[in-house]
Amino acid sequence: MNTKGIGVGTMNGLNLFGFVYVAGKMQLFQYPGATYTTFNGINGDDLIVGTYYVEESGKNNTFSYNADTGVWTDLNFPFPYDDATPVGITNSGAIAAQYTPSGGLLIATPKN
Repeated sequence: MNTKGIGVGTMNGLNLFGFVYVAGKMQLFQYPGATYTTFNGINGDDLIVGTYYVEESGKNNTFSYNADTGVWTDLNFPFPYDDATPVGITNSGAIAAQYTPSGGLLIATPKN
């Protein structure tokens, strides 16, 4: 949840959907063309980080989603961090992610 009271998370139904919860209302989201979408963190600028998976192609990736503009952006972490799962994002855009093989945490900083 950010300081504006906007919460994000993942709903598990037939597929995984990201959700935004604000003012008592929940809205579901799916990355375009994806089978599964997770929302894992939101910052004060309403920038959300998460993951998606496209069952037909087997493609998976991390993304950011701007809740204000509706723009999805693939983050494309380089190998071997391409399997990292974002768990949060700061107001400056730094992303905390869990790195699965080692179980460690990494910090990805935005490129200026």
